[in-house]
Amino acid sequence: MVETCKKADLVFNLAGRNPLRPWLRQIPVRVFLDKDPAFTQIAHLRDNAARELALEHNAFFSLGANLGLEGCAVPDDGLPWQFTPHPIFLEAWPAAPSPRDGKFTTVMQWESYSAVEHEGQSYGLKAQSFPPYIDLPAGAAPIFELAVGSPEPLAAVEVTSPTAPRELLRQKGVGP
Repeated sequence: MVETCKKADLVFNLAGRNPLRPWLRQIPVRVFLDKDPAFTQIAHLRDNAARELALEHNAFFSLGANLGLEGCAVPDDGLPWQFTPHPIFLEAWPAAPSPRDGKFTTVMQWESYSAVEHEGQSYGLKAQSFPPYIDLPAGAAPIFELAVGSPEPLAAVEVTSPTAPRELLRQKGVGP
């Protein structure tokens, strides 16, 4: 592996979670891809170790389209982020006409980690941001379908719980 790395032009660190080993630091282009805008930048502002990990890279890309733009609520961690759209392997997603009775679908994790607060602004996950939309499916006919993962066994619970409230979502018209 070390010999292969000596010939490499690029190392790509998805989410920047792993430290770059010495043989990777010699690769000319070391890309950090931020998959969690706001959470990543706040970590760099609060945690010197996370920032040092990031600084081992020399190219910074994020799924956050508005990073660095005026009005963006994501804190500036001083790194030169560039936007990149979410990578999609198009051969696995061929274009096809939608069925007449098709649904809007999504697969999501209800709660991956804790919400954070930075300078009075709260940055949360689905569990914190979903409540204003909980009644939307009931007013839009049965066109929504949701696959929800969560860290604990599922039951009808309050929407603000880290456990996905599957029964409540079913009652509100999202999912089977």
